[in-house]
Amino acid sequence: MAKDKKTFIVVVYLELVDCHGITISGVADIVATVIAESEDDACRKAVLWNSDNGKALKNDEFQWQCIEPSRSLSWTAKRCTEINEDDLMTFQSVTSGLTDAKVCK
Repeated sequence: MAKDKKTFIVVVYLELVDCHGITISGVADIVATVIAESEDDACRKAVLWNSDNGKALKNDEFQWQCIEPSRSLSWTAKRCTEINEDDLMTFQSVTSGLTDAKVCK
């Protein structure tokens, strides 16, 4: 039996990394709306979506992360909050540049 899907807002931190995957500097916080079964699954999906389906692994701090030294980029899921449809409507109305798209792979 399939679990119920929930809606989450996930903050993914984008960083520049060197050829060894060591952080050089932070770039931006990216916000993604994700449909998933759990908070952990939402974080994993947000990192995968932002990294164009790279390889997501848990780092030393147990956060989902995708490091791509070939592109000099790293994405790490930093925060995740479960929201309802009213929260989603409010979030989309006060944030510019975001669409109705929801990540649900």
